[in-house]
Amino acid sequence: MRRIWLVGWLSLGLAASVAAAEKPKGDTDRWYLGKQRGKNIGYFHITRSQSGKKLAPVKFAYEFAAKWRDKIVSCKVELLCKDDLYFSPVRITCEGKGDDEFKNFAATVDWLKTDMGKVGTLRALVDGRWRTRTLPEGTVDQFLLFDIVCRQPFDKNTTFGFHPLETHELNAKRDNTLHYVGVEEINVGKKAVKTHRFDQRARNRTRIKYWVTEKRDLARVLIDDEKDFILTTEAEAKKALK
Repeated sequence: MRRIWLVGWLSLGLAASVAAAEKPKGDTDRWYLGKQRGKNIGYFHITRSQSGKKLAPVKFAYEFAAKWRDKIVSCKVELLCKDDLYFSPVRITCEGKGDDEFKNFAATVDWLKTDMGKVGTLRALVDGRWRTRTLPEGTVDQFLLFDIVCRQPFDKNTTFGFHPLETHELNAKRDNTLHYVGVEEINVGKKAVKTHRFDQRARNRTRIKYWVTEKRDLARVLIDDEKDFILTTEAEAKKALK
């Protein structure tokens, strides 16, 4: 099936143990340069905003854009989420351009308590048809791991379990875990940086690696050992499309 460089990493597949994560503070705005096999190919931009008030919703917005067969393809997603461990989605809008795999839709998620825990019902109108998905408690928009991983403790004895949601395709996966690996030094912008590495695993296979700085910034993401996201500036990120 046809996939661009960024879509492939989303197709990954809750653990009983959930780490006690730190609450994020303030708003964030981060840009990442996208690479594939060392070649600049696009960028990823993510923002988070919240009022700081108890139980107030958290707003996320992210965009990825890439060069693909002499054209630019992009997808913008906005989410209104609960202020919980998983940033459980409540409202979602998606705008895709340049490729028919990226849909344009607005969706809502209603979360209800059941005997089996909380269950979410996602309803979205796509191409004139209603799509419905049942989401288990612990569902996370896969791209929000860029934020969630920064809140995890640097502790090998804790595990964060979740179910990744490929939001742009309305495709829900199950049973991924996030594990702390240890301290590693990496190069970011030709500068050596001390970081803490986390691995995202599905069926005991590591698919995504994250490197978080001492200041709790996500410095790098590596997918399937070939697709890279490097923390950078807006200007440098957008150069990849020129």
